[in-house]
Amino acid sequence: GKLYVPREILFKKGRLSPAEWIAVKQHPIHGEKILRDEGIDSFCRAVAYEHHMRFDLTGYPTPKRGYKMVDASHIIRIADSYDALTTKRPYRKQLNPYEAVKLMIKMRGTEFHPDYLDVFMRVLGNIPIGSLLDLDTGESVIVVEPGRESGELPRVRVLKDSGGRDVTEEIILD
Repeated sequence: GKLYVPREILFKKGRLSPAEWIAVKQHPIHGEKILRDEGIDSFCRAVAYEHHMRFDLTGYPTPKRGYKMVDASHIIRIADSYDALTTKRPYRKQLNPYEAVKLMIKMRGTEFHPDYLDVFMRVLGNIPIGSLLDLDTGESVIVVEPGRESGELPRVRVLKDSGGRDVTEEIILD
């Protein structure tokens, strides 16, 4: 659907005007129409149409009262939101995975389906892969494998030693 949103709007640095925001919010409608015109099944079209609807049915496009989203749309919404938050955009800086998770958890039950978000968080781990951390020992590390159980610490690769020097060999801490 973003094919129908002007490139200058999609790649604009800074805030969108109200008119530009209206244009962006039309992309799920355009996407569903493209898929319908191509003969794609109604399930896939529903996900394209609903991927910016929130669990509480706010977001866009605005559904009619009593509307029931398909379950897959909730899942795609979570994955798409995490990707959007952790990807650099022209209009804002990207968040690190840990910041993105914290923000998403705050929106559990309003923006995101609570059951599906819980599963996403269990799969992602308590501190997501790619998170950069500074340990109490002074070492800088990157998460390479999340902790699977609640409270279990992740496996990390040391990037800088306690003196701040780059580490060239692979040191994994479990």
